[in-house]
Amino acid sequence: HFSNHINKSQRLEPIIHPSIPIPSHLTTFTETWNSEVDPIIYPYQDPSHSTPFAASFTTTADSQSTMQYEAAESMPSAEETALAAGSDAELRVPYYCEENVWRLAYRKKHEFPEDRFWVCFISNPIKNVPMFQQKASNDPMTSVCWDYHVILLTVRSAEPGTVLVLDIDSRLPSPCPLVDYLQQSFPALPPNMPLAPFFRVVDADIFLQNFASDRMHMYNREKGTWNAPPPSYAPIQSGQANTTSNLKHYLNFVDRPNFQE
Repeated sequence: HFSNHINKSQRLEPIIHPSIPIPSHLTTFTETWNSEVDPIIYPYQDPSHSTPFAASFTTTADSQSTMQYEAAESMPSAEETALAAGSDAELRVPYYCEENVWRLAYRKKHEFPEDRFWVCFISNPIKNVPMFQQKASNDPMTSVCWDYHVILLTVRSAEPGTVLVLDIDSRLPSPCPLVDYLQQSFPALPPNMPLAPFFRVVDADIFLQNFASDRMHMYNREKGTWNAPPPSYAPIQSGQANTTSNLKHYLNFVDRPNFQE
């Protein structure tokens, strides 16, 4: 889940004028998870670790990194850190957007219990989606290509006709009107372009109840290092999940997983 900047000579241009309609190539489908169905599609089980864990690094005198595991029980929980953060922005751990949004959704549902929330996964079958205004790029007008990204959608009880986006990895305001977010985040692409984004929208309650990640998709087994430092709180292991990681279930944009619409 690392950024890959497009060469400036091949630079794409974002849609930034508010009068331009949302491009028709943006492919969206909304699904609701049937929690009665086994959610495990691509479970990961690390044979060397029977319990969820978080890892941190210490550096030896010869600059070799060694991994030291800490029991998840000795670390603060995702729930605790979500509520204790001084602001939404403090929830951001770069390159762990799925966990950022899990904690953001947990926090917002406690702050605004009357509002509605959905978690939106953004990817495509080739796992390459260019996005503008991302903090991972030093230049907001230079696109970052994500294999996937995750944002939070909300409709406030006081404004039932307006969909807002909360993306703490974006330079855009948070919350931001959905139309503005789409126009400024995604480049104008020809129809049927492979880079066009797909969106999977999941009810936030279902995501909070079922999501689990052991973070091993960010661990390079060959080098024995993390692609990005992992969060300092315990890995998210939701109560209804019966695997240590089901992230890939949400990222299957080729086959339709077993959802009940």
